[in-house]
Amino acid sequence: MGLFQAVSRTKPLFSDLLPLKPTVADHNLARNLKFLRKSHGLSQQKLAEQLGLKRNNIASYEAGIVEPKPLNFIKMALFFGVSPRALLQEEAAGLLPEADDTPGYGHELNVRLNRFAQGTEDLQKVFEGFQEFYSLPNSSPTAPNKQQDLETLMAIIAQLLQTNWEFMESITRNQGESLL
Repeated sequence: MGLFQAVSRTKPLFSDLLPLKPTVADHNLARNLKFLRKSHGLSQQKLAEQLGLKRNNIASYEAGIVEPKPLNFIKMALFFGVSPRALLQEEAAGLLPEADDTPGYGHELNVRLNRFAQGTEDLQKVFEGFQEFYSLPNSSPTAPNKQQDLETLMAIIAQLLQTNWEFMESITRNQGESLL
């Protein structure tokens, strides 16, 4: 055995200390982070802003070049609502609710949004009835304070209705369907 061979066996080379390819956990983290970011409709820049990081940090994590610091890793798990273990070990598709027809969170959300829309429509009808009633002669309160209070109440209800309708339009705009 030559001198070179003896030295190389007793002292590991630098390349022997580095893994040749990323571990499964590293690969899952990079893939899961990218999947979750895209499924939430976020750019790398937007996600970085939400987490208090820089865009190049997110790009490096997604490429598997750099591992996040523990604090940043926890921030990502909390932001996406997944456990840190799942972020490392599970397949990305298993981290989100399934998009099939089985009742679940998406179904429950649609049920609640439909109830919200129906309640807003009912409130709209009551509001219009009050407006009509108080616009009739001899039906308005005669005291000035009552009239002012009534006008303030009507303005608040009108603003609430407008906000409700804008909210429903914003969430249905991307779906291309009406809640009612």
